[in-house]
Amino acid sequence: MNHVETFSSGLVMPLPGGLDRAMTVKARTAADLVALHAEYLDGQTVAKFVVHGINSLKSMDVPLDALAGERVGAVTPTGEATFDLALGAHVLTVDLQRVGVVQWSKNLSAWSFGQPSMPTGQLLFEGGGGINFSEAAKTKRITFRISRA
Repeated sequence: MNHVETFSSGLVMPLPGGLDRAMTVKARTAADLVALHAEYLDGQTVAKFVVHGINSLKSMDVPLDALAGERVGAVTPTGEATFDLALGAHVLTVDLQRVGVVQWSKNLSAWSFGQPSMPTGQLLFEGGGGINFSEAAKTKRITFRISRA
């Protein structure tokens, strides 16, 4: 059985069954993500950022591999479901739209074919773990922009 942590909004749930048995946390709003950041993300080092829904990547000014080795800094809500995540010398801007979810797991590994439901994107950390940016629908509406800080 997966462990679950609940924030004040009550919108936190475990990952769907079978992905891992480690603690997982789900955030649906920028406010949830601020709490998630303070508890689990701040100071983590990025191993890699992967966008599986290629139409979701809205900028190519900074290559995805430039985020490797960067440390997670502040998270800044810019709307109800949008936020900026400081990653060293870069900023990852994420718009979850109305249905997107951020799922953190301490044992998350890179998605591969044969696993259930492909996330729209993944931010993986050195030493294991990371976050999935996912949505229930097959149409990928979450968007990512990477810029220089």
